[in-house]
Amino acid sequence: MAVLALAMLLWQLGALPLLSENEGRRAAVIQSMYTGDGLLVPRLNGEVYIDKPPLHYWLGTAAAQLRGAADEWAVRLPGALAALALLAGLYAALKRQTAGTDGREWTAPFAALALLCNLSFSMFGRRAEIDMLFAALAGGAWLAASQYLLVDPRRRWLDLAYALLGLALLTKGPVALLFFPAPLIAHYFFSRDRGALTALGHWRGWALALLIALPWYAAVTARLGGRIWAPVAATDLAGKAYGMAFDPPWDYLLWLLGDFAPLSLLLLATPRASWRAWRATPAGRLHVVGLLLPLLALSLLANKHAKYLLPAYPVAAALIGLRLADFVRVSQRRLHVIAVGSLLLAAGWAGYYAVGEARLYRYRYAGLGELAAALRAAPGPAWSLQPVDARLLYYYGAPIRQIDAATLRAKAIQRPLLLVIENTDRITLPEGIERCQVQRFTPYLKRRRSAMLLTVAADCAAPAR
Repeated sequence: MAVLALAMLLWQLGALPLLSENEGRRAAVIQSMYTGDGLLVPRLNGEVYIDKPPLHYWLGTAAAQLRGAADEWAVRLPGALAALALLAGLYAALKRQTAGTDGREWTAPFAALALLCNLSFSMFGRRAEIDMLFAALAGGAWLAASQYLLVDPRRRWLDLAYALLGLALLTKGPVALLFFPAPLIAHYFFSRDRGALTALGHWRGWALALLIALPWYAAVTARLGGRIWAPVAATDLAGKAYGMAFDPPWDYLLWLLGDFAPLSLLLLATPRASWRAWRATPAGRLHVVGLLLPLLALSLLANKHAKYLLPAYPVAAALIGLRLADFVRVSQRRLHVIAVGSLLLAAGWAGYYAVGEARLYRYRYAGLGELAAALRAAPGPAWSLQPVDARLLYYYGAPIRQIDAATLRAKAIQRPLLLVIENTDRITLPEGIERCQVQRFTPYLKRRRSAMLLTVAADCAAPAR
């Protein structure tokens, strides 16, 4: 299983160009830090970009320094290593939590296999995105706290949990609190476990978390002023929680079942037996709360995306592991079928990432590289009438400023300008602007989309001033 995990998460990790705009945003920020824009304030397209805290960017920059380039391997490495660490942490935690429990020795291997075979887990483990690092830190904090509650009452586990919480706060902000320690409140409410109260009141842990997370927020506020956080609160926090479009509340449940398929089908087929298996052990009762509270809370928010629940996936994998361990106690045949089937599924995903993914998504990056190369070969800065995809910024390696029609006309009178058009179906040049040269790139990000690189001027025949 370890070999499969390494192959799935690291094989050909840097061979595939960036596939999503989110990857482009993270990679472009890492690139700007690597090339000298500073580590304190993240920048995207030359502008301050503090929608997310900087830990992921710092780790990506460190990887770039080691490799000597902010290439795809470097910007994706933090997520891949975080995924491997989360797998190892889940296995180790459940191995301890089910030790000495009759018939539960397969819980840890099955849980690790369930997580490894999970589509979202493996996909985000191979992406230059924040979500896998955040999942490893926030999910790891819950696993460390569960060790304290279930296995070892020494406070060092709480110190570890809160240290991971501090790093999670430095990765994606206050949403980390939803995955730890918030479920401990629900756990105490249902179980009256005084250990949960001790964990919640662990002042040394809270001090450690704040010591890790707060200095960056304080330094940015001191440099840029408190008002710099208003747009972040409006768009990234309030906008996602109370947006105009409200996604169906059952979306997360469907994503959860779909990502863990086909193993999740056992839970659907035997819901009562699954519930009994979870209620039969302290680990099951604790992890049910650890999954349900984030699931219900996120389901009440307006904006939904499968990756937002990713920190709860190791908890869901733990519950699946507990159920499968109970299921295979009946016969060795069940054990062999589930173990071999899961390993074959993991091997299939490893093969897909090594060979199939690049072919399937070639349309997303073929024209992108060509356009970036044309931009690098052209003289002068580039402009765009609309915000450009962050992947283009990364591969171009320089800002592409947005320009309005009036400014474009004024500049075009002085000299020809490079203008990027990322969707030729929506091209509308301002009046008084001529196309002097045209380069077309197809496909561009989508199968039927084309992009253009135009050289424009007020008068193509007039000499530059």
